[in-house]
Amino acid sequence: MQPYKNICLLSSLLIFSIIVQSLYAQESPAVAESKSETIKTFESDVIVRGFISRPFLTLTLRHYTPKDEENKSQIIRYEPNTLAHWGAGFSWKGFGFSFGLDSPKSGKDEKLYGNTKYYDFQIYFYGRQFGFDAHYQNYKGFYLSQPEKYGYVAGSAESIRPDIAAKTTGCNVFWSFFEEYSFSAAFDQSQRQITTAFSPLLMASFSRFSIESDYSLIPPSEEASYGKFAGYRGGDYTGIAIAPGFAMTYVWNAFWYFAGAAFLGSGWMHKDYTTASGNTVENKPFGKANLRASFGYNDDQLFAGIQGSIDFTASERTLRRDRNEEMTEAVAATGIIEIFFGIRF
Repeated sequence: MQPYKNICLLSSLLIFSIIVQSLYAQESPAVAESKSETIKTFESDVIVRGFISRPFLTLTLRHYTPKDEENKSQIIRYEPNTLAHWGAGFSWKGFGFSFGLDSPKSGKDEKLYGNTKYYDFQIYFYGRQFGFDAHYQNYKGFYLSQPEKYGYVAGSAESIRPDIAAKTTGCNVFWSFFEEYSFSAAFDQSQRQITTAFSPLLMASFSRFSIESDYSLIPPSEEASYGKFAGYRGGDYTGIAIAPGFAMTYVWNAFWYFAGAAFLGSGWMHKDYTTASGNTVENKPFGKANLRASFGYNDDQLFAGIQGSIDFTASERTLRRDRNEEMTEAVAATGIIEIFFGIRF
């Protein structure tokens, strides 16, 4: 419980500090008189931030049967035993990167959930209307979520899978259509949204993820229910997608904000995966979703808050799929949750 106590303590100090700062802030709540006054751009080029964060990468298998057949399969999910990170980040004129160190004893009990070795790297640029972010993740060692559904117990050899490895690489490029809305103010605080604003968005996304394992990711009790995908051991999935979206930042008392953005779309994916029947290569539509949220305080010098993002890449397009086709969908969900505090120079 110690890491959770540390997070609660940090959160309490964070909330206290930004409340005190807001009480003594010199600038009165601003009222925009024109489009150009809805966003404040700071003269400071360099931003330094400290944070505690927790990255994650979840692998999910979901089987679909033709509409006239009963689907007896269960969803299968593997998760890594990741650690919280303490770290620092720097950005210059919208370009940013960060690095962190593992927080001691912040992972789950290794006897029950195994050990995960991983690398997680992210870079980004957030401008007023244009931005991009990119990530690379390399994880080795997962555990089976809810093993009791398949006749296992947590910590058993069947539920801990040190052989599973997953890599994800992705790049999202997005555009905001309305000048009154700033993506930068919402998600990296290099600007400040003065008044509540929203905008439709458009995102182009490149993604690739791969899954490797020594033996089937499908528990024996589920193999028969997964049909021709029995014995699934992983594969390589590369796709390009277009995803329209919508974003909004709500501003309260000039310095407090809540921001959210959501994208949903589809594209074309090259797939190369292995089952008990052998190797399969195909090109098909796939689904893409990206969600982000941020809450905090942002004045002329200091900012603080909590934010999170999650990116879903599915190997199939399930919303408008061919319901006469049997298929197994592999979903890689990557994301991060972060508590941060920063200063401008």
